[in-house]
Amino acid sequence: KVDKAIPRQGRVNAMLAAFQTRQTDFQTAKIRFKDPSGASRTIDYDIATGTPEQQKYIKFYSVQGINPPMDESCVSLAPFLADAMKVRVSAERT
Repeated sequence: KVDKAIPRQGRVNAMLAAFQTRQTDFQTAKIRFKDPSGASRTIDYDIATGTPEQQKYIKFYSVQGINPPMDESCVSLAPFLADAMKVRVSAERT
């Protein structure tokens, strides 16, 4: 289990560092967690590369109150949505 005292922004790096100390014993690490909706998820990590072995979980956000409203889907991402996503992703990673 990950110590909740570890700041949220540093948890992934702390876990990867812990995995790498056991790299000679294990090739992969299985991470179990609950996503924001409460659903249980599992990801297998390649310890040598520090990357997921498969993409079983994609973090998503529900966007509400889009203004101006979108009449239909489109091929490219609307600039105002892209800007909002960049701010959100940046905040998650720092």
